[in-house]
Order: sequence, then structure tokens, then C-alpha cells
Amino acid sequence: MDSNYKSLLEKYLNSQLTREEFELLIKKLDSNDAEDAKILERIWRDLDHATYFTPDESKKILQDIKLKIGKVGSGRRRYLISGTIWRKVAAIFIIVMFGILYLLLFNRTDDIIYTTAYGETKTIVLPDSSVVTLNANSKLRLAENWYDQETSKILPDSRQLWLEGEGFFEVRKMQSSDDSKIPFLVYTQNVVVRVLGTAFNVNHRRGKTELVLNSGAVELNSTSNDHVKNVIMEPGEMVAVDDYGFTKKGVDTKIYTSWKDHEFYFVNTPVSEIARILEDNYGYQVIIADPEISEMQFNARISAQNVDILFKLLAETFKLEVLKDGNQITLRKKE
Repeated sequence: MDSNYKSLLEKYLNSQLTREEFELLIKKLDSNDAEDAKILERIWRDLDHATYFTPDESKKILQDIKLKIGKVGSGRRRYLISGTIWRKVAAIFIIVMFGILYLLLFNRTDDIIYTTAYGETKTIVLPDSSVVTLNANSKLRLAENWYDQETSKILPDSRQLWLEGEGFFEVRKMQSSDDSKIPFLVYTQNVVVRVLGTAFNVNHRRGKTELVLNSGAVELNSTSNDHVKNVIMEPGEMVAVDDYGFTKKGVDTKIYTSWKDHEFYFVNTPVSEIARILEDNYGYQVIIADPEISEMQFNARISAQNVDILFKLLAETFKLEVLKDGNQITLRKKE
């Protein structure tokens, strides 16, 4: 029985569960059997992924999962009712499980955490010599020790990072002693990006994750949308994921990565999107007094180090008044 549980949990963590195996795991987690709970707890501690947690944290994860899945499954012992019901249960399970993992991992105190203030960017050289450029109002967490102290070789599961906000990643390819490639994983609250060696931009804000691939290849999996599994991206593509779906399209990558060169690069960009950037990256509260201003499209490539230049160009281009009151910016038509 132990080996069966362990196999199911390992497959789940690696996004390899079949539908039938997933239903079986749901039933196991929803079980009221105290002995089953003890087995699950013991196996969770034994899994490689569980090395990130203390025994108390492992126990808390299992208790929370069993409690919440139990509430969802209360009175429903048949999970093969329909594909729609199954997808709903699957989505709830994934959100609950990954949400718990994400919050626990991001709030550990023994790891390295980098943060940026509004209007600030930061370049970080990782232990494997990969480079991350962190945009304003962002947070990056990673394990402190990436190397085996005895062999001085990088640990196979060490290249994992958790991101809130926005970052540009330039990932170095690495191989283990058996010549297998060591993956590089970037987590946001609803997406896991698996990389072998590439350059890409990740933006996670307001419950939505956008990934833009500059070079190389990445595999994308969503933890909140069961339709986004093993999505392979090619250079010049952008994938946007939220709890309701995802889009994939070709883009000019410079538009999405100009921030790391301290530039604004706008191409037919709605004023509403510019307002969002100012709020997320600079801490402004932007009020658009006239609804039609939101849809006006702006084109410019200017320095991002002096936001007043942007305000001046917006005012001149659309004949607007830009009113400042502390951190509050109001855009309205000139009378």
C-alpha cells in the first residue's frame, strides 16, 4: 500500500497522473481512515520533494489537503459522474495542494529572498551563474545551498525559484554526473516553468502569469488550469495564464523586456495598460476620469528612469491633463 501511495504522489508532483490515477488519489486523500492518513504522512516525508519541509510542515500540508478535499468531497463518493465534474474536482485539488505548497515555500526563513522597491530593478547572479533581472515591486526566493558539500557538484533538485512580480531569466545549461540535464524551475502562484537553458521573461501580477520566451525552449504547466499541461513554447511566443484559461501568440519580445534596460517600449498600448504598469512598478494610483481615455493607444520608446517624461508625452499626444496628488495620478481631457 505504501508503494502505491508513493507512486501516486510522485506522479502528481511530476504532472504524470492519468485520469484514473488522479481519481484514486482523490479518494485516498478524502478517506476518513486514520491509518491511511498516517501512511500518507509518512510517505510525504519520504518523497524527494518533501525535503523542503520540516515534519511539522509536512503534517500541516496533509491535514489541510485532507480537510479541504474532504469538504469538497463530502457526500460524494462517486467521482466518475462526468468529465465536467472530474475537471472541477481536479482543479480544486490542484489549487488547494499547490496553494499550500506555494505559501509554505515562499514564507520559509532559511532561504535567500531578494526584493525590489517601487521603481527599482536588481540584477542577481545565481549560484549556477544563471542571471535574473528582477523588476520593480517584485520578490524572488531560492534555496541558499545549491551544491553538495562533499562533491562540490550542483544538487539535481536545487535549481528552483519562486517569483512574485516580474523577472527576466538567463538560464545556464547544466548537466549532472550521469550527463542528464539539470532542470531549472520557476514557480508562480499558478504556473510552473521548466527550463533547460534559455532566456525568458515571467510576469506574475493580479492573479495572472505572462511568459515571454526570448530564446531556447520551455515547458509550461498551470497549477490552476487543467488545460495548460506540457505546453511547449518557441522563441518569440507569449503565453498568458489565469484561472479561466490561457492564450498563446507571437509577440515582439522587446516590448515585454525593455524594462530591464530601463526603457518604456509601447506599441499600440492602451492607456489602461500603461496605468497598470505605473501602479504595479511605481506604486501610483492611477485614476482615468474619462472611460474613452482607457482605450487610446500610445506608441513611444523612452527612458523609464524619469516617469515625468511619460506623463508629458501622454498629455501632449492625447490632449490630457495629468493631475498629481501625492501617489495619486488623474488623467482627464483638457476642457
